[in-house]
Amino acid sequence: DKYYASGFPQMQNSNVLHVTCDKSDRIWVLTAGGNVALLDEKRQMRRLGLYTNRNFLKTRWILNSLNNGIILFTEKGFYRYTDKEMPEKGDSITITSFEFLPIIGFDTLLTKQYRQVFYYDEDRYLLVNEKEIYKINFRNNQVEQRFQIPNCTALAKWGKQSLLFYDRVSKEVEVYDFSTGITRFP
Repeated sequence: DKYYASGFPQMQNSNVLHVTCDKSDRIWVLTAGGNVALLDEKRQMRRLGLYTNRNFLKTRWILNSLNNGIILFTEKGFYRYTDKEMPEKGDSITITSFEFLPIIGFDTLLTKQYRQVFYYDEDRYLLVNEKEIYKINFRNNQVEQRFQIPNCTALAKWGKQSLLFYDRVSKEVEVYDFSTGITRFP
């Protein structure tokens, strides 16, 4: 099946940025403009109407954590999806289906611009900006580590403790070892 905003207005936009599937077989879709839609178990498309103080809450990325399930990384922080079953009526899911998820050590990092949100393992994600990478642990809800890796584009997890990345300045592919802080060529 093909899904476009013209046929499914709940998507708000046909420019799909990210898709993930949760444990209940629901498909979460992030589209341009920070909009989120959900294809539920019955394959009904639902819009997420996330508003705080009457202001639309843009989603930056959809995280899928083993410990916390679906987490929306928004411009105001992290929100964990809490409802187990979809409401029978209506096509919109509101902020009442989510709870704010405080992340220890993240309050000063919220306003930074992130180039990438990169899956690291079942409960960890890397948030990549121009100068640093932050490893967020959603098992204990805290910033686990910070790494100074400027001009990085994350490519793949490399072994147990390393990241394969592209250096946009040197135009080379390198490996960063999180345990030692050493950068080397693969």
